[in-house]
Amino acid sequence: MSPQSQARQSMLKRARAHMPENLATWVVDHLWHGFPHREPAVLEAALEALTRRWRFAHQDGLNLARKPAQGAPFGLYRTRRRRQEPRPYRTVLQSLDPLAGQCDCKDFLRNSLGLCKHLLVILDHLTRNGLPLQTGLGGDILALEEEGLQLHWHPYRALTGDGDLLAQLFLTGEADPNKSSHRAIDLFQVAEDGFIRLKQLHRQNAAKRLALVETLMPLVRLRQQGEHPLPDPAARQLLSDERDRLRLQLSNASAARDLEKRLRSLKRKLYPYQVDGVRRLLQRGRLLLADDMGLGKTAQAIACSHLLWHGRKIRRGLLIVPTSLKRQWLREWQLFSDAPLILVEGSAEQRREVFESTRSGFLVVHYEQVLRDLEIMQAWKPGLVVLDEAQRIKNWATKTSLYVKRLQPRYRLVLTGTPMENRLQELASLMDWVDDFALEPKWRLSPFHQVGGYVRHLETLRARLAPSMLRRRRQEVLKQLPPRTDTVIPVSLSDAQAEEHDALLAPIAALVQSTKRRTLSQSEFMRLMSLLTTQRIIANGMAPFRFTEIWPQLQKVEDPSEDMLRSLNSPKLLQLREMIEQLVLGQNRKVVVFSSWRRMLILAEWAVRSRLAESGFHALFFTGRESPSRRAQNLEAFHRDPNAKLLFATDSGGVGLNLQKASQCCIHLDLPWNPAVLEQRVARLHRLGQKQPIEVYQFISQDSIESRIAELVARKKALFQALFDGDRDQVAVEGHQGFVKQVSRLLQLDQRPAVAADSPDLTPERTIEATVQLADEAGDALHPGESDRQPQAPGAAEIRALFQKVEVQREADGRLHLHTDAETARTMTGLFRGLAALLESGFSNKAIQPAQPASKSKEAEEDRSSD
Repeated sequence: MSPQSQARQSMLKRARAHMPENLATWVVDHLWHGFPHREPAVLEAALEALTRRWRFAHQDGLNLARKPAQGAPFGLYRTRRRRQEPRPYRTVLQSLDPLAGQCDCKDFLRNSLGLCKHLLVILDHLTRNGLPLQTGLGGDILALEEEGLQLHWHPYRALTGDGDLLAQLFLTGEADPNKSSHRAIDLFQVAEDGFIRLKQLHRQNAAKRLALVETLMPLVRLRQQGEHPLPDPAARQLLSDERDRLRLQLSNASAARDLEKRLRSLKRKLYPYQVDGVRRLLQRGRLLLADDMGLGKTAQAIACSHLLWHGRKIRRGLLIVPTSLKRQWLREWQLFSDAPLILVEGSAEQRREVFESTRSGFLVVHYEQVLRDLEIMQAWKPGLVVLDEAQRIKNWATKTSLYVKRLQPRYRLVLTGTPMENRLQELASLMDWVDDFALEPKWRLSPFHQVGGYVRHLETLRARLAPSMLRRRRQEVLKQLPPRTDTVIPVSLSDAQAEEHDALLAPIAALVQSTKRRTLSQSEFMRLMSLLTTQRIIANGMAPFRFTEIWPQLQKVEDPSEDMLRSLNSPKLLQLREMIEQLVLGQNRKVVVFSSWRRMLILAEWAVRSRLAESGFHALFFTGRESPSRRAQNLEAFHRDPNAKLLFATDSGGVGLNLQKASQCCIHLDLPWNPAVLEQRVARLHRLGQKQPIEVYQFISQDSIESRIAELVARKKALFQALFDGDRDQVAVEGHQGFVKQVSRLLQLDQRPAVAADSPDLTPERTIEATVQLADEAGDALHPGESDRQPQAPGAAEIRALFQKVEVQREADGRLHLHTDAETARTMTGLFRGLAALLESGFSNKAIQPAQPASKSKEAEEDRSSD
């Protein structure tokens, strides 16, 4: 058997495992002989996508509600779910050899498969009712009109280029001089592939493109013997959707010209590039504004809001921002606009009252409030929704992402300096809400663009993003931005650190090796993430590793000596003290110190506190453990108090903050997995308004997981820069080999001896305790009224005691309500946040497949989109 035959048989075997045998044969033959994309990875992904569509059709009980007359196999069909009215979609089966059909459902227009679940149901019906696999019905194929021009659409989006679907239209028939439609022939020419295609698509001229679409619509005609002419459903729906889109775009463009005249009513003048950003949103109605950090995305969003409201294009606008940035948005808003703005806070009843009493103006909420108050927000009907730090919806499967995307305003503005942090799917999730067609079909995104160690066809991605995404780099628009100097400070591990760090390699290796036999379970994946995170903490020092054990005694020491710091086996603390003595005490500068863990910052502040106090200085915190009001006070003090010399910040302080007028120096005590997080930290200082050169110091523990993470960060940064800031069409990114393989390579596990899978270090009790130890570091923010005090991490026995304090009530609709005291709630909140962070960070990796959650994949959601 030839390799091609073997590949086909393999596909057929997989298809028959999920759908009826005859239907599986039709589907595989369609892919093998009629599908235009021949790469094996693309074919396999296409089969998986069609299998999902069949599964959903079967689950929904989709069946035929209308068939062609006289039992003919070809013609118009309608489908419906069990005991429901027929669906509004029109599906036409045109041919079986080759397999060809059309449907006006949203999924068919976008999926580039040539099939949808409605066509699959039709094929299944025909095969179940005696239609042979080889019909030979060529003469009975749905016939075209005998006279006149007919317009058809090839349902496969081009692999490269901008992917304009109008380019897939083609013409058949002859022009009738007695019909007005004959003039349309002048719009076409014979293309290189032999089809008669459009001469021009007028991509850059909406008015001409609209005229073209309206000219083409009467040409979409098919007919069947004995029936009235039928419109080609897919082509007609495609043109109808494009007509509506262009009309809206022209309406927005007309309004934009009038609104721009109101720019003078802003309290502050925008930079020219910011005016361009405002113009793009007003013209398009939807925009992903991905400007480099520090270029004033907030100012552009406020200007858009101001113009739309004063120009009476909207009455209400909703700003969704991180909790810690609500008051900063209020301050920025008051600098630029006189439009009314209210922060939504308080109890559920108080929040409801704010929405119901606000007839006009703008409201600011945080992402967690969307989960609680979505129905209220939908009923409020904002005309504009702004998402700040929109990477919060980069994972399509999270509740935050799903809930935010249920908001459907006319104007949508998405703000993020990091539209992609790890994978192309993150970018696709953001674009879903802005332009849900830009990166279609999403099932093809990974198999086509990510091949081996390369991400290719970047120019295609840039072309398809261009209409709805705008990104400018600081070096392009801010020529006067001061220079930035990055310095790596290597720190050697102590002997105790190295021993504890390397002891974790054996259990990590055991988990990684087990993936060669099977996928990891949820609990095993949690163990792996916990062990890796523990290694990172150990790289910071034994003091943060044993924090809960030793901190009660350490905090009693007001002036730790050098010998005491050395005894803690935490060399970074000694290195930091030396740096602070040089930068703060020697040069009288203000410094921002970042870490991924608050416990590390607590130890760092303790290590330098006495040195600062000798000169009358002190430090402040900006982390997820302070209340919003306390964080605002600390931020104000860091700007205004000359004696507040240090700001200790976790990565919650790396998002949305403006520190350019307070400091010109930052220190990273540790290295995050994600290069975007690192750049977000630095961008708090190196941004619009900074007048002085910036110094960035990065502590990296040598011969540890941290030094190897530096290599991983460089690979991720290469992909981001190549896609958004470069002009290359391909980039080598070796990190795209799956999470477990990355771990293996990261820790050089392939150079270590095999380890038994039942290592005693992997007991569930120990894993739970390790996970809980990390839970208090993962919190992002507290809500108003919650304590500023950092809760102690509970042990496994304490976890059991916590759950004994919880009362569970089940409502009639199936919802559960948990009731407990405030102290228990705070502790459990930290625990659940930690667990969620560990799980969420890994579920996106294909090498690890935990049990499926209730929500389906993004591609699966698309499969259902036609319903």
